[in-house]
Amino acid sequence: MVSRRVATTALLVVLGVAATWVGLRHLTPRRFTTGMGTPAARARTQLEVFSAAILTYAKAEGRLPESIHSLLESQFDIRDGPGQGRVLLDPWGTAYVYEHGVSTFVLRSAGQDRRFGTSDDLVVSKDWASGG
Repeated sequence: MVSRRVATTALLVVLGVAATWVGLRHLTPRRFTTGMGTPAARARTQLEVFSAAILTYAKAEGRLPESIHSLLESQFDIRDGPGQGRVLLDPWGTAYVYEHGVSTFVLRSAGQDRRFGTSDDLVVSKDWASGG
């Protein structure tokens, strides 16, 4: 049986992710959304939304999640990757990478070239203990 705290946290994360996604998709100025059609812009938006969900979870639970999949799979495109199990895919079809320490985390997209460690990588790094 799921504890009340875990259920409440899960609900808050899902609501936060949904509200952020709706806000980014429908309530932003036309100038901003015009560029959202590019894969790089979509990846940056997704990284920020994933980051917001992780920060919400961390603030509620006092720790970072071990995996982002359980937080995000009901809201985003998660597919079975070849030999990888369920993965979050960026707009180019490459799995996002989530790494974390005690209070910091990094989310990465390999970018258009689909190789990590190159100049087109998209990276979001946060420290939840210092407020994001």
